[in-house]
Amino acid sequence: MNKEKPHRLAQKKVNESVQRLERYNRFRRSHRSLESATNWMLAISVGTLLWLLGSFVKFAVSNIMPNKSLFLLAVFFLGVSTIFFALVRAILYLRQVAIDKALEDIQGLPDKVNLNRESKTEEELNKMVDQISNRSIELWGKAHNLICHTPSLAKLGGKLMRNCVFCKIVNGTEPASVVYSDDKVMAFMDISQVNLGHVLVIPKVHAAYMSELDEEIGAHLFKITMRIAEAVRKSGVKCEGVNLFVADGEAAFQDVFHFHLHIIPRFKGDGFGLKFGPNNLLRPSRKKLDKIANDIRKSLKK
Repeated sequence: MNKEKPHRLAQKKVNESVQRLERYNRFRRSHRSLESATNWMLAISVGTLLWLLGSFVKFAVSNIMPNKSLFLLAVFFLGVSTIFFALVRAILYLRQVAIDKALEDIQGLPDKVNLNRESKTEEELNKMVDQISNRSIELWGKAHNLICHTPSLAKLGGKLMRNCVFCKIVNGTEPASVVYSDDKVMAFMDISQVNLGHVLVIPKVHAAYMSELDEEIGAHLFKITMRIAEAVRKSGVKCEGVNLFVADGEAAFQDVFHFHLHIIPRFKGDGFGLKFGPNNLLRPSRKKLDKIANDIRKSLKK
């Protein structure tokens, strides 16, 4: 048997799954926009129906006929809006089914990729399965707000959380070297240590981004982070300083879409650092800084 055949079949599975996930990712904004439009249409239709009922009651009680043109327009609008509402809800339902199927396909991908155990490409195939799993988690993270805040997709929220590796650690279905745990947060050793002593602190309640984190839990999380950072210094691992690092969003290198804070022990010559580009250390004018500060201040009040 050609040893390259399993590789090609696995690559085909990976490509097909990525394409399905990309289509799912494109559903996100339009799905929520359509649902918002149907909700507005429903509200306006209910208002129109109440006006029509009021007109009927007024005619029955006082024998006063409503404006004929306005009455016909209201009836026409109510009919059109009812048809529109029914069609869009049907589209939303079909999209929900498609999204659900895409998630199930990705979830079962490792079982669908048949590995040739005697092939030298098995390690490479395993890496591809890991890559597609990470890709699916990334897109689930992008769609987290849609799933958790869109009623028609609410049942998928549990599926997303069940596939979150940090939620699995909290639930005890994935192994972790736990440093601290209470009813709100958990801290455990990062499986990929930047330096020995590298700890992750997470909220137990699933929150993909910092903006979704409850303020009370966020304050408690940072309080525990301060205590653990001090404990790391005293633990005996090589530690001359500590970095606290948050990757919040894909552009900020977030790879697991469950909010987490890194506690990284540092020492001179450890080789870890941030790379700055040519436009990263510019000094804008005070006027520009004041304008940006004002914009942020305004957003803070909202």
